[in-house]
Amino acid sequence: MAADKMPNPLATARSLLFVPATRSDRMVRALQSGADLVVCDLEDAVPPDQKDAARAHLAQRLHALASPDRARCVVRINAAETTWHSADLKALAPLLDAGLGGVMVPKSEQVGALAMVAQALGPQAALIALVESLAGWDALDRLATADQVHRLAFGHLDFQLDLGMRCEPGERELDAVRFAFVAASRRAGLPAPIDGVTTAT
Repeated sequence: MAADKMPNPLATARSLLFVPATRSDRMVRALQSGADLVVCDLEDAVPPDQKDAARAHLAQRLHALASPDRARCVVRINAAETTWHSADLKALAPLLDAGLGGVMVPKSEQVGALAMVAQALGPQAALIALVESLAGWDALDRLATADQVHRLAFGHLDFQLDLGMRCEPGERELDAVRFAFVAASRRAGLPAPIDGVTTAT
């Protein structure tokens, strides 16, 4: 199959595996695990005093990967209101030029903030808008149609914290929220949204 006819891993992915950006050894194992996408995490999985080292480790490892594996990697950056956001964007621009699969933007609530990320990273940046708050849920349709957003994702754990909720194990309390993600994605012509992480081992 010609390279330009290959399915886009970001568009078709059903399973995602998160790894800390500081653990490049886990990145390779994650790519071999059978997961459709590997999310290299610069956010929650990296302590504040290791952010700079994480970016350096990430760049070194991604440049060493073969192109098909690089396309299966997505980086979750730090949110726009953090002190690490600008440095994340600066580090990721050349990685996107080298074939990084996309960027996950946490705490997505405003189209303007997503537009600033897209402008900083360039037109080749495929964005995943990670919605983790009531404000983000209220803006789902606008976020889904924002430039360069390829998929929505639901951060169900932080969403519950934002609303002061404590769901039962089956999370039936969030059925309507999940339906809203599906509907917004459908209206915008996006692939199916990405559901929240599981902390089960």
